[in-house]
Amino acid sequence: MAGTPEAALALWATRKHWSHLDNLVEFHLFNFNEDASRKLGVLFNPLDRTQQETFRGLVKEYLEPKLEGTGMAFKDASFSLAC
Repeated sequence: MAGTPEAALALWATRKHWSHLDNLVEFHLFNFNEDASRKLGVLFNPLDRTQQETFRGLVKEYLEPKLEGTGMAFKDASFSLAC
């Protein structure tokens, strides 16, 4: 999550605010869902590696600028379908 040992320590020191950080990520993911809804509409098979790579790229492109300065970094994303 943090790029350097110092950043990791700083993030650990703010652990009491982690629920706020979770809310921040959740907030941006809801907005991502709305902003990318047309692009997400073509992703229908979570077993398709190409679709997973497309999804991962969309999330990364959207979230990286939003997470700047938070001490968090995009790591991975995948989608599944609820039946």
